[in-house]
Amino acid sequence: MVFKKGEIPWNKGRKTGKIPLQIRKKMSESHKGKKKPWARNNGIKTRFKKNKNPWNKGLKGKQSHRFGYKMSKKTKEKIRKSQLKEKGNNWKGGKSSMNQLIRKSTKFKEWRKAVFERDNYTCQECGFRNGKGKHRDLHPHHIKYLSEYPELAYEVENGQTLCKDCHLKKHPNLIKKEALTGKEAIKV
Repeated sequence: MVFKKGEIPWNKGRKTGKIPLQIRKKMSESHKGKKKPWARNNGIKTRFKKNKNPWNKGLKGKQSHRFGYKMSKKTKEKIRKSQLKEKGNNWKGGKSSMNQLIRKSTKFKEWRKAVFERDNYTCQECGFRNGKGKHRDLHPHHIKYLSEYPELAYEVENGQTLCKDCHLKKHPNLIKKEALTGKEAIKV
């Protein structure tokens, strides 16, 4: 409600603050024996009956009905093709760089996994392996740079497993970028 200049507010002159004891007693008497809308449950018992399971028993933390279901490569490829370019909801007019396209491809992910498995998930420079309470990120490294030899991009022999620290030693120019951005900077 907006007041115009010169109008008197509705509560001007009224006393505010505590309600006098006499009025509070009257209010209390008038409410006795009635359901109180502000009170919880209004005296209704909400406990479950004996020998009857609640409707949500066992549902806490239950996985999706699709949990553990493995899709075939053929199905994954169909889904991928259905979301390509203009059909996909994240399409922004072909802004992705070639580096991003390669690193997000399934072929690259398979190459990465093959390199890790061949090297037994162990850094080939320092010999570090995750486990026993220790953890470091492992990176797949192209021995011959991807930018210079794109034809060797998915050759397992051209890859090696390195921990993050050893990988940054291989790419000293990236240490500055990571310090500036706070993000992992991997050059192709």
